[in-house]
Amino acid sequence: MMQRKAIVIAANPNSPRVRDPDIGRLEPHIKHQKEYGAVFWDVFIAGLRDTQFKHPDIKVGYFYEVPKRAVEYKTDIEYIKRIKEIIDVRERRFIPDCRRGYWDDVKQEPLVAVKIVKFHRLLRPYALNEFYLWSTANALRRVQNYVIVRDPGYT
Repeated sequence: MMQRKAIVIAANPNSPRVRDPDIGRLEPHIKHQKEYGAVFWDVFIAGLRDTQFKHPDIKVGYFYEVPKRAVEYKTDIEYIKRIKEIIDVRERRFIPDCRRGYWDDVKQEPLVAVKIVKFHRLLRPYALNEFYLWSTANALRRVQNYVIVRDPGYT
């Protein structure tokens, strides 16, 4: 069976790069997804270059909650693409309030939007070393922004 890719995203409300702690919290994003059917989470493209996201085929994501040091949520992803490529104004309803203030300002930055259509609470928390890098199959040791992994299929 062919292995699928997944993305592990760091959720860190204490990051010095966030203006509003809710940007790094899952709860407001889960609430928004339930209310509107989807929610955006954005991440910087590796290397901070304004290029296409190299893994547009990813449909599964996991969130590493930094304060908890655990992965407790899995997500279904509709797409991952550069923010400036999202031109349908109807998609704006998927921007949570905590991200809305800077969304238009980042059109020129190397950010990609992850459109999440469903959150699933995992049966148990997982440690980072229970995920394996897509490129080397080594156990994951840290996540600052995001990392591409082999989808372990956790539920």
